[in-house]
Amino acid sequence: MLKFGQFPVKDASFGVAFSRGIGIILVVWAHIFHGGVHDFIYKFHMPLFFMISGFSVRFFGNNQLSMKAVYRIFAPVFFAVFFLTLPIIFSTELYKYYHSGKLFNFLDDGYRYNFGRPGIGGVYSAYWFIFSLFFIKALSFVFSKMCERDVLLFFVSVFFGALISLFNKEMHSVPRTFIGALYCWQFYVFGVVLVNLDANKYKILAAFFIFFIFDNFLDYSGLDVSAKNFGIPLWSPLFACVVSVLIFRCGLFFKEKLMWVGVVVVYFGSNSLSILLYHQAIHLALINIFEEVNGWLVFLVALCLPLLLPMLAKKMGVGGIFFGIK
Repeated sequence: MLKFGQFPVKDASFGVAFSRGIGIILVVWAHIFHGGVHDFIYKFHMPLFFMISGFSVRFFGNNQLSMKAVYRIFAPVFFAVFFLTLPIIFSTELYKYYHSGKLFNFLDDGYRYNFGRPGIGGVYSAYWFIFSLFFIKALSFVFSKMCERDVLLFFVSVFFGALISLFNKEMHSVPRTFIGALYCWQFYVFGVVLVNLDANKYKILAAFFIFFIFDNFLDYSGLDVSAKNFGIPLWSPLFACVVSVLIFRCGLFFKEKLMWVGVVVVYFGSNSLSILLYHQAIHLALINIFEEVNGWLVFLVALCLPLLLPMLAKKMGVGGIFFGIK
């Protein structure tokens, strides 16, 4: 079998876009529906994004820490923060804060919705991962100078990820985005290393898949299955890595066998940044405006409406960067 780094560029691009598409569909699903499926998705959906980010950096050679790259990461975020804040301002709870004179509470909850509080406490926004991605690129840039071999860099990142899992309770004062960056760094580097590893070796990891499915249903005290994916230092990352590789492989299968399904998923993946930035604002607006609204309708609108935003921006010729497009 081919190494991941030996895939034709078209196949690799399809696999990455397919993985992003599956990931963003599951993100919207998990934010709207709750239950066992919700918890299962939250075990691997963010590691999936970081893994394919690392894979793309190494395979396509786009690892740049330039001001232009920073601008393209942050410009859509700040515009989306404003967009998300609108339904929050008019929500019942924060509206009461505003008119009761408790301005601090109003600003604090608004900040928590957008970026999450320090430590491992609640995160209500999708934006933290974009800031984490920037920190991850910086970490990789610094430690790559010390660790010439990718495998050594991977073990360094896993070491930091394990520390975060073991001492998460003591890190209540550390900014949330930096904690997320330290933990998810291991998945990013895994994607980097994946390019140069023989795909046959992952048959061994695939053998653990049944165990990880079983592991998912065990009751670990203190196990947090939210977006930060804090949990068992070893099993949780391995589970996320195995699922991520399988999703990438599924993309190549759909490209060959069920092209029309793959094309639809790839379309969502190609617009995943726009969906990620705006689906929560749409979700919050719908549940605040309508007291009883069907969950499936909210899911479809939150998933598909953001696709129209970059299309309108392109036609108008303005604001494209604010919707995550060039």
